[in-house]
Amino acid sequence: MRSRPADVAGARLLQRLPQARNHPQLFARYVRVFETGKTSEAEYELGGRWFHSTVARLGDGLVVTVQDVSARRRADEAQKLLLAELNHRVRNLLASVIAMVVQAERGASSAAEFRHKLSARLHALSRAHDLLSAGAWSEADVEEVVRSTLEPHLSAERTRFQIDGGQVKVTPDTALALNMALHELATNAMKYGALTASHGKIAIRWFADRDHPAFVRLIWTESGGPTVSAPERDGFGTRLLDRAFAACGGEAKVRFRPEGVVCEVVFARADALLGASGGGSTFQGGRLP
Repeated sequence: MRSRPADVAGARLLQRLPQARNHPQLFARYVRVFETGKTSEAEYELGGRWFHSTVARLGDGLVVTVQDVSARRRADEAQKLLLAELNHRVRNLLASVIAMVVQAERGASSAAEFRHKLSARLHALSRAHDLLSAGAWSEADVEEVVRSTLEPHLSAERTRFQIDGGQVKVTPDTALALNMALHELATNAMKYGALTASHGKIAIRWFADRDHPAFVRLIWTESGGPTVSAPERDGFGTRLLDRAFAACGGEAKVRFRPEGVVCEVVFARADALLGASGGGSTFQGGRLP
């Protein structure tokens, strides 16, 4: 219960704050003020709370004012954490955009193609950021990531997609990796795979990894499209898959089967990453088949 000023005015400090007796700096500070006559202001922690204190000499005694500023200190710390997290997100975003620009430029045969590729990737990234912002950048649901990433395709050709999986939460970094990977897979399917044929279909399903319950296995399977063969060199999407999920503690593998592309990725659930000692989990099941 908070005390009223009239209840504490003129009271002895140790009657109001008995913990002050054992504080290593308070009495030294009082002695210094008494000897020099210079008023002192300071903030200190005592008994798990923060106080702002002013000490002034008055005749042959001292006047001490103490204000509990714990709420303000907690707010300051929370703001520092938010700024640090914002800086982290901005750095990651800029790194992703730079990678997109470089890779789009390398794979484009004209300025128009460059603009189209880069614009599509940035729009996909923007949808992921909207989704994460709605959840205060804490975590995201896999199904929401899948549907928001594939929104342009689902709007036009919903019946060609089968999406199936339970509710699974992932960290923002994993959500962004999944967003970028799904966008590249969908783009590839539009250009070379199942979405180029009228009867082509794509199935996306995810489930808990049988041997590693802390991890989720998501499988993208194309069917009904043209005969598929492995490309002569890895494109941006393949390189992105290799790097993105490794950075999140998981892994990815694309298989170019004649009947359609199959992509399998493994990534950690959000609660597994948050609960892991040392700050993270890594998939230890060996390379995907």
